[in-house]
Amino acid sequence: CDRLMSRPSWQTTEATPEVIEAFKSRMRARMAQTPTT
Repeated sequence: CDRLMSRPSWQTTEATPEVIEAFKSRMRARMAQTPTT
């Protein structure tokens, strides 16, 4: 878990469930936009 938390460079703010969910949904939207090969 520690490795995951310290790895991302955008991890400057607290990783609250709210932030994580927002990030997940954002990634999901981006994944949906680009066709996966």
